[in-house]
Order: sequence, then C-alpha cells, then structure tokens
Amino acid sequence: MQIDMRADLYLWITFNLPEQDRREVIIDKAKGDVRICDGQHIVKVTSNQFTKQFTSVLVDDQYVWTAK
Repeated sequence: MQIDMRADLYLWITFNLPEQDRREVIIDKAKGDVRICDGQHIVKVTSNQFTKQFTSVLVDDQYVWTAK
C-alpha cells in the first residue's frame, strides 16, 4: 500500500495490486470529498466542511443521493 500526502491537500492511498488493477482511496481536503476508485467506477462522497455532514454521494459523476 502506498500512502502519499500531496501538497497537504490530498491523502492518496493506492493498494499494492497488479499493475492493471487501480484501486485507490483519495481524501481531498480542498474539495471536502472522499473518492473510492476500483479502476472501473468512482464513488465520491461529499461533505460540508463546516457542519461535517454528508451532502451527496455520486457514482461515476451521477448523483445517487443528496442531503435534504
């Protein structure tokens, strides 16, 4: 597993898998979201940085849930 803090804005975690397998978890401090990538699809969870509440969940940039 490779863990890389990029420019104090992202925490990027890449798993030690075969080269063609690109599973990753990206925590983006600037955008306030978490992305889980399996090499085919991306799940993104966004949150409000002030209230710490989830605001939406997207799969491949399509909203599947939003806060009321």
